[in-house]
Amino acid sequence: HRRDHLAGVLWPQSNSKQARGSLRQTLNLVRKAVGEKGAAAVCATGDDLWLDPSGVSIDTRLFENGASAATAAALEQACSHYRGDFLEGLEVEGEEFEDWRMAERMRLREVAIAALSRLLEQHVADGAAEKAIAIGERLLSLDSTSEAAYRSLMQAYLTQGARGGAIRQYQRCRKTLRRELSVDPSPETEDLYRR
Repeated sequence: HRRDHLAGVLWPQSNSKQARGSLRQTLNLVRKAVGEKGAAAVCATGDDLWLDPSGVSIDTRLFENGASAATAAALEQACSHYRGDFLEGLEVEGEEFEDWRMAERMRLREVAIAALSRLLEQHVADGAAEKAIAIGERLLSLDSTSEAAYRSLMQAYLTQGARGGAIRQYQRCRKTLRRELSVDPSPETEDLYRR
């Protein structure tokens, strides 16, 4: 990115000179924060700046690269890099930056939901009830209306012989779907509950 562009996006309320000074200070802080590799990670040629991904480890890249993995172990490793919404807690007043951040946040959340859903299915199929329950709860924290996640949790509790736990998941599902979407559980969920 061009220095002027980054300065304007990150410090939209400042004049050009102040914004470029803030960018300079921030680049120095970034280089110090990433240590010895900092000089190689943050690259500049004239007015162009970029981050060399070989110079740093980027959690979103590690997450996305592993999110399509086939094995439960590889999916668990990938999902360990998704620790919440993208750039949560970072405050930048620029509308352009906020639009980009929100789009990335939603995209990464969707990738996480898909990866966690696959991991949950694998744990249920393997009979790994404790792991399935932990992943199911994590998935529901991202998408409280995922009926498939509730069914998987019901099955995981049944694998443990915890019939009451399965019934509580059904009741939770029913209450959430009615509150959030004004719908009842699907016939597939109702059938599992009756069984």
